[in-house]
Formats: sequence, structure tokens, C-alpha cells
Amino acid sequence: MIVEDKIRDFIEDNYREFINLRLDSNKSSLLEIKYDLLEDLGFKFSEFSNFLDLFERLLNEDTDENNHIYLQIVDVPSNCKLSSLDASNIGSFVSTTAMVKTITNTIPVMVIGFFECSKCRSIVEVNRDENNVLAGPTKCPSCGSSSINLNEDMSKFENYKILQLEEPLEFRRSGLSPRFKAVINGYLAGSDYIIRVGDVVKITGKFTVESSKDSADYNFLINLNSIRPEKSLFREDNISKEDKEEILRLSKREDIFDILVDSVAPKISGNRHIKEGLVLQQFEAESNLNESLSGERGTIHILLIGDPSLGKTKFLDSVSNIAPKSVRTGTGSTGVGLTASVTREDGYGEFVINAGAVVLADLGIILMDEFDKINQEYQKSLNEAMESMLVSISKANITQTLSARTSFLCAANPKDSRFDIYKDINAQINIPHSTLSRFDLIYVMMDKIDEKRDYKLMYSILKNQCNDFNGNSISSDMFMKYVAYAKMNVNPTLTKEVIEYIAHFYSVTRKEANENDDVTPITTRDGRAIARLSIARAKCELRNKVSINDVTDAIRIYTDSVKTLGLDLSHAGVIGGDRSRRELDLINTFEDLIKRYERGFYKLTKEDIRELKNDVMDEKGVSLMDVDRAFNKAYKNIKGR
Repeated sequence: MIVEDKIRDFIEDNYREFINLRLDSNKSSLLEIKYDLLEDLGFKFSEFSNFLDLFERLLNEDTDENNHIYLQIVDVPSNCKLSSLDASNIGSFVSTTAMVKTITNTIPVMVIGFFECSKCRSIVEVNRDENNVLAGPTKCPSCGSSSINLNEDMSKFENYKILQLEEPLEFRRSGLSPRFKAVINGYLAGSDYIIRVGDVVKITGKFTVESSKDSADYNFLINLNSIRPEKSLFREDNISKEDKEEILRLSKREDIFDILVDSVAPKISGNRHIKEGLVLQQFEAESNLNESLSGERGTIHILLIGDPSLGKTKFLDSVSNIAPKSVRTGTGSTGVGLTASVTREDGYGEFVINAGAVVLADLGIILMDEFDKINQEYQKSLNEAMESMLVSISKANITQTLSARTSFLCAANPKDSRFDIYKDINAQINIPHSTLSRFDLIYVMMDKIDEKRDYKLMYSILKNQCNDFNGNSISSDMFMKYVAYAKMNVNPTLTKEVIEYIAHFYSVTRKEANENDDVTPITTRDGRAIARLSIARAKCELRNKVSINDVTDAIRIYTDSVKTLGLDLSHAGVIGGDRSRRELDLINTFEDLIKRYERGFYKLTKEDIRELKNDVMDEKGVSLMDVDRAFNKAYKNIKGR
């Protein structure tokens, strides 16, 4: 039984000072109270919604609409799953975790209406009923006139937002989730309290129904008392005491990294260097996105480029089974489908933000097959998310920046179906330089004919078909829990010694650029990638400090990926479109020659181009491949002006 005096005494003892400070503020505010502080006030969980209404009313006995204090109770125990709600729950109080799929801009909703009779000028005040419906009078109670209209200036309005909620991706391993309409009002719907699409939130509220505007049917509705973004998506993962003991036991094994590597795509033989990168991607570094939506990214992006039928898709399949949270897309994805869009919702006519796949995968991983088939403009639209962990949208008077702390695992085919390490990298991959440079690790998978390797590969494939057991691996479920536990509890830091080691490696590797005109060395972006890989390597063993061994492992893994492209560290800069001094000199030479012909209104023939190339080859002492590449770039530069 709810005792009003007990609540009033509790407010006086604990929040009188807070109330007094708000009385002169002339603006609304929010009071957050932890649920366990209220448990001694004598209410049943089933009547918690009524308890909250009474608590907020008593909290505001001395305030008015200008300095109203809104109440939000946090850390309320969950009593259901969102996907389990149905007609049997109508009228009940629900506390659960949800994902915000769409959200409107702030809408003004009337809480007190003042209606004026145009004949006798009488004023009628109307309040919302118990179902939050405000119905105006049809006739003037003073003179009976039906000419009675709302006076907007006198009426009172409050903020209001409409959301669509779904089950969080990490709580559903397959299939679709039912979507529920929810509403928030007052302070929670204002500009000072930010909820974004894609957020995983803890919600409490009353589960009810509303009549449909378009038919006689009813729709489910959740009137939210509170909504609060979860700081960690893995807080409620089902990690039992026994699971935790097993995770800690595994972390102490000297071969834990090997065990994790062997647990990724165990049915794909070989490609250990790729599996090592995929393991580090799961653990990643900490993404430090602060309240102003800026910070250093910890996400690790990987691109698999391969000849057909070499297992790229199977790697994506395996990662989808071991990642605590993943979203998968295909070639039909558009820019807005990947990032975010603004649409007008049919149900209530308001513009809403729709989270795309990258936003929905926040704090998880997005798996993109046939990445090369996606329109290049759509690929470029991912650059912001890949580098800044954000997706910005501005349309239909809605401007918002969404969190996208998402790792990318993409698979692509080379343009001619076969990758040639002796040809220009960028000419073989249908991905813009700006997007390609944001991948931390790029692996080329080539179908090389090797009798011994081919025998081992086929033997392993057939053996795995007959026996799924791999003695040096762990189950997908345990892998997922191990990663989730690491993300919840471990955040390795770079020691001074480690920072000096990475800085020394970076400077020594780049030194060759000053000594050789033919190199395109690593950049600061590559140095940051190695730091992220080092942190992830320490996280694999649940350690809170990064060691020199972690860094040497990270450098080896990074170098292995570069080698698959036919490069070494002194030429890794070409991946991001950087050019050596010699190549820039060749391009400038060809640009000058082409301009000379254009000044005389002379059109270059194939024979002229062949002679130009031969002359430059003889003069500069360079290969035909270098000359072809430089001429094509110079010609494109000229034609683009």
C-alpha cells in the first residue's frame, strides 16, 4: 500500500534543498533517484507506476509549470523482455532494455487548454484526462454557443517525443524484433536530455494501448517514466559465475591468444595471419567518445580482398557467430540505409530519424560482403563513421549527430577477379582512397597453386566436415562471453615505455623516406592503428597494461597484412593514395608534356603517347609500369581541371 505521508517525509528529508534551489530557477529540471533508495517506502512493484505519479506530484507541491521537477528512477530491476510484451501486459509497469530505432524531433503537446467563446468571450479551462487525452468542449457552458476556439497563447504546452523501440541487437541472435511505440514528455523530451537513434536504453513505463488514427484498431504504447542510455551494451550479457571462472582460467593460459585464433572460422584451413587480425578486431581498443562527441577511436577496421571462393564470406559468417553484437549488410545497401535517414512516419505525420546499419551496430561490428559493389558515394559516406565514430544528419529541420563506435569488417573482390601484387593497388580495388586508408588491416587472399599447400587445405576441409571438434579452440558462445567480459572490465593503457617504443618504430620506419625517392612510408594513421592493435592484444589476456610484447605482436600482424598486398612498411603509404617523390616527379613531367600539346590545340595520338612514355622511361630510368601509372594519373589530373 502506498503511503502518501511516508513519501512526503522522504522528499523533505532528502530533497528539500534540491527543491528550494529549483524554485527560483524559472526552468524545468530533472531529479534522478536510484531505485534501491525507494524500496523502504512500502510499495509493490506492480503499483510502481502509480507510486511514481504520486511521488512527482508531491515533489512539485511548491513548484509551478515554469520550474517543474521531473522524476526519473534509475537502476530499476528488469521485469520483462521487450520482445515478450503482448496484450496480457496491458496496464502493467514494465522495466526493460530496448534500442531506439526511430525518434521524432521535439513536439509541443497541450497539457492545459483554454478555450474562448467567440460570442460571450467566456474562457473554459480543460485538463488532460487520466489517459492523457485533452478533449475541448463542443459548446460554451455559459451561453451554449458552438463557436468556441482554442486560445493557444493562454494554453500550456510541454515537450513531447515519439519513439519506436526494438529489442537490442545483442539480445537477439536471429530474426526480427517487434517494434513498440513509446512516448516521453517534459524534461526527457527537451533539448537538455539527449536520446539518439541507435542508443540502447534502460526504460521504465506503463504498457498500454492507444486507438489507431486510421482504423478502429488499437496499437500498443509505452508511456515512459524514464529512459536512460546504457553505458555498456554488455552489462546484462548472461555471464554466469561459472562462465566468469572459466574466462579467468582461460586468460591465465600462456596460449590463450592461440586458442582464440584457432576459434575463429575453425573450418577454414590456414590464413592464420587473417584470423589473428580478426581476433584483435573483436577486442579492439577503448573508443573514447565524450559528451561533446569527439575523441580517439578504438575501433579496428579490416578489409578482406580476395579471389573468388577463398572463404571471405565464411570469415564473415564466423565473426557474426562470435561477436557479442553484429549487423550484416549486402550489396543492396544505400548510403542512408548504412548511416541514417529522415522520413515522415505515416502513423503520426512527424519526421523521424531512422538509424542505419552502422548506427545500429554502435559498440559492435558491421559485416559488409561485396563491399566493392556498393556505390562509391555510399562508400565515402562511411568515412565519418570509420574515423570519427559519428554519423551526422541534417534534413527536414532535424539536425543530429549519432554515435557509431562501430568496427567494420568488409569483404571485396578485385576488379578483374584476380589480384596482382605487381600492379597498382588502387587500380585493382573499386574503393576510394579516402575510404581505403581508414582500414587498419587489409588482407589480400590469393588462389596460388602449391601442391603441398593445396593437399593440406583439401585434407583439412574434408576432415573438418567429418569432425567438428577442434581440441585447441573454444565454443562460439564462450568466445562471445570472453570478449564481452573483456569489454566490460578491461581497458589497457599504454605505458611510457610502450609509447616510446611505438614512436621509435614509427620514426625509424619513416627515416627511409628521406634517403630514397621511391618510398611511400607509413603515416600517423598507421601508427595509431598499431597502438590500437597493441591495446587489443593486451585485452586478449585481460591485462590492464600494454607490454612491449603486445606491440611487437601488433607490428608483426600489421606487417603481415601489408605483405599480402605485395608491399613492405616502406611502401605502405600507397594504400591511402600517398605517392613517392619519384612518382610525383613522373606525374609532374607528364602533366607538363600534355599541357604543351594542349596549348598548340594538338590532340595526342596513341603513337604520340607511346613515344612520350619511351622518352620518359629513357630519361628517368624507370619501368613501363611506373610510366603507365604516372601518365594515367597525369592525364586524369589534366582532364579533371
